[in-house]
Amino acid sequence: MSKLFLVLFFILTSSALNAKELKGVQMPDEVQVNGTTLKLNGLGLRKAMSIFDVYVAGLYVVEPSKDAVSIINSNTPKRLVMRFKRFVEKSKLKDAWKEGFEKNADKDYSFSSDLLKLNDQMSHVQEKDEITYTFFSDHADIAVKDKPVFTIAGANFSKTLLKVFVNRPPDEDLKKGLLGQ
Repeated sequence: MSKLFLVLFFILTSSALNAKELKGVQMPDEVQVNGTTLKLNGLGLRKAMSIFDVYVAGLYVVEPSKDAVSIINSNTPKRLVMRFKRFVEKSKLKDAWKEGFEKNADKDYSFSSDLLKLNDQMSHVQEKDEITYTFFSDHADIAVKDKPVFTIAGANFSKTLLKVFVNRPPDEDLKKGLLGQ
């Protein structure tokens, strides 16, 4: 009986050791993207008005780094998972994307049509809903809650979308957490 207990204890604790947690949200240490193993770089918390927890995000990369520029410029896949802690209206998500793209897009990138495609896929989110962004060198795949994954082509789009979180984000603590600082 004690051996069975030890085996069960090991199984339960080993799965807990393979995940990180922030504000009650657990994310695994690794994910697979098209056969590539991505490692959890960090977890960050997005707060609104420095009071309300909005979401916990996890950033996955091939080689963990605390340097936003090297992560942004890497040609390897990256994934960002947002797990919401509260209800957020679709209009608020759209406003946040607009502000994020305006702050992070390169001057020569006319992003309005790409941003429209992204905003068309947004919907109200509830507590525990998830949005996943997978960044590639020439496009980004996005999964909003239980909708099918959609793709937005373009290196500028993929890079700018990632920059919204780790370059000039709406919340510096979010950036620091995602960069493992």
